[in-house]
Amino acid sequence: MGRRIAAVVASTMAALAAAVIAGPSVDACTAFCAADKTGAVLVGNNEDWNNPRTKIRFIPAAAGSYGRLYVGFDDLWPQGGLNERGLWFDGFATPPVRPLLDLPSFPGNIIEEAMARCATVEEVVQLFGRHNRAFLSEAILMFADASGDAVSIEANAIVHKRGPHFVQTNFHQSRAQSTPDWRFTTATTMLQQSRDDVSVDLFRRILAATHQEGSSPTLYSNVYDLRARKMYLYYFHDYDHVVTIDLARELEKGERIVDIPSLFPRNAAAETFAAARLPSDEVSAPVAIAAVLAALAVLLAIAIYALLRATRRVRLGALAAAGLTIAAIAGLVAIASRPRAPDDRWLRFSIGPASGENAWISGGMIRSNGIALLGAIATAYDIPAVRIVAPTWVATTRYAINAVVDLDDTSAFKSNLKDELIERLHLVTHVEQRPFDILVLRAGTDPQLERAPRIPRIQVNKGSVRLEGASLEDLARALQSLLGRPVVDETGITGTYNLQLEAGPDRVASIASGLRDRFGLTLTPERRQMEALIVDEISRDASLVLLAHAGRAMRWAPPSLRDRLSHILSIR
Repeated sequence: MGRRIAAVVASTMAALAAAVIAGPSVDACTAFCAADKTGAVLVGNNEDWNNPRTKIRFIPAAAGSYGRLYVGFDDLWPQGGLNERGLWFDGFATPPVRPLLDLPSFPGNIIEEAMARCATVEEVVQLFGRHNRAFLSEAILMFADASGDAVSIEANAIVHKRGPHFVQTNFHQSRAQSTPDWRFTTATTMLQQSRDDVSVDLFRRILAATHQEGSSPTLYSNVYDLRARKMYLYYFHDYDHVVTIDLARELEKGERIVDIPSLFPRNAAAETFAAARLPSDEVSAPVAIAAVLAALAVLLAIAIYALLRATRRVRLGALAAAGLTIAAIAGLVAIASRPRAPDDRWLRFSIGPASGENAWISGGMIRSNGIALLGAIATAYDIPAVRIVAPTWVATTRYAINAVVDLDDTSAFKSNLKDELIERLHLVTHVEQRPFDILVLRAGTDPQLERAPRIPRIQVNKGSVRLEGASLEDLARALQSLLGRPVVDETGITGTYNLQLEAGPDRVASIASGLRDRFGLTLTPERRQMEALIVDEISRDASLVLLAHAGRAMRWAPPSLRDRLSHILSIR
């Protein structure tokens, strides 16, 4: 039976080892505000993300609106900015919360409204206080002004600056259960230790101490002098080169967009990172629909040609193919438009055709463009996929599953997901002891590990594993996905570390060699009795079968078109 389990697991590795499993699933950003002895108000900000196409947009004043600059990316959405009255803001991704909807929505872009028409934090608070903030269900906005006032605006709360400084990272300060991350702690400690010695150089050092590397690095950093209306800009966590931007002078040059990399000397690390990113190929919903209609038109033309010019057998085949195509399209449209009663268990839930092979999983959410059913079951039942015995198609059938609970409900996430899978897949399981060929991770005589703050970020690809700020338990879980066998951590080593390993043709041998030679760890094969989850019954209704076929049929399309079609066809 152990060989059967291994065979099933081996067929899942293309699915599971291609997934990125991140411990939180949000990208990190850091901002902080304080005043110096002269009364100058400074703000520091690190922008951490995975899009290297960074921009600055300058918008001169017009009737009823202040001149301003925005920093961000090639979608030109205001990610952060400064206006000519010294009002600054930036946005932060956070774990999801359920927003209150007891106030009217703002008719437009409320961030743009604030930066164009507000001069102080007080005015911003009044503006946001009159409207619901549903768009902040997974984000926070921080504002600061030239008087030294600052505030963080959450979906359901507003947190004001109370002391000499104010720090914001990717968590809700209004919630007692929220735990500050290492960047928040580092920035707060450095500000406290500085006493009154607040300066651009101090802020530069704090930015350097809190910058990120890896898959979502610090793409640009800023120190703003809100009274002088100046921005000191740093590129790709290089804090030795700075560009000073005087807002008033830049606005005199008119409205324009500037590429941030063009302002700096060539940066080899930034160029390497940018080269590894795919070019932007966003496809809008109308374009996606047009592409589908064009494909259908081509099929229709072929069918008509076959009916007019082909033999009787070919005509019958063409009619049958056209009928099946029409039936499948009608079924998918019916599935996508089928109403479903709201489910209060979920902040968001949808299942659609797979458009990729990635899954981001954290304590209260799955965000996936193509997670194998085996991976979803493993998450719901809190057992490694390598210890699940199921039909082979469960390991190879993928769906785009997005399941998100409120931050206050994270303890119920796995039980909610289990209930959802039982309902949709008619799932029946039991647990029993089975023998497994496992790998045991142990410490050698002299472990060589690079300590890092707890993040954690874990990336498992088809032939490598990379961990940032992760524990050795996290490493064992990542190796399970990469190697397709249970891995048990018996190192006894606590703390969090950075580790990276590449697998060779013989995955187990190459990983064991890398662990031994680079980190002083051993990976030993053993055979042990362990709990296994046995899938006794599992089946899909017609809607899920159609969605799976739609995912396979979309493989011909560009990634962004696949994503758009998956979104359109998802069941919510």
